[in-house]
Amino acid sequence: MKSKLLLLPILLAFFACEAEEEGDSLVGTWEVTGMDYYSGSSCTGTPVSNLDSVASVFGDNFNITSVFTEDDVTTTMDASLSAEDICGMMGATLSGDSCGLAFGTFTFNMPVDSVCFNMGGSYANSTCSITDVSVSDYTTDGDVITFTTYAGTDSAEVETGNWSITNDILTITTSDDTSCTRITYEQ
Repeated sequence: MKSKLLLLPILLAFFACEAEEEGDSLVGTWEVTGMDYYSGSSCTGTPVSNLDSVASVFGDNFNITSVFTEDDVTTTMDASLSAEDICGMMGATLSGDSCGLAFGTFTFNMPVDSVCFNMGGSYANSTCSITDVSVSDYTTDGDVITFTTYAGTDSAEVETGNWSITNDILTITTSDDTSCTRITYEQ
């Protein structure tokens, strides 16, 4: 009888660990590793990579993370640009602490820190730091996920798609009548 009682805690611990491993959870911090947009609602064909578009602006000086709790997701993009990068984005050249542009005989100089502020960033030590944060509520039902942005307002936006986790890679696919988006994440 005593040996059966000793075996009971071991079995309970084994089944408790097994139950935790059965379902993958969105909860946690995920880094966006791919963001592809497709024409049409089926996510087929040649995608346009949004990460490539962001990289064309920020170079490799950005990252996008999503933190999922039980009922919402906070997505943050952090980027940093040098003064040269900021001027280059405008087709201008860095001259001291200003971006210089020339159109024919017209020349224009704009302070780099002003350009950074206009982009929603903060400027220090010749670097523009930009952070963009968005929060959405979400629910899941099996492999279906529904995001609601601006919940409880007249501007509420609802987007529904599918999600899966395979080998610690999260994939979320959403589509409408004209386009499809597939985002991949790693923990």
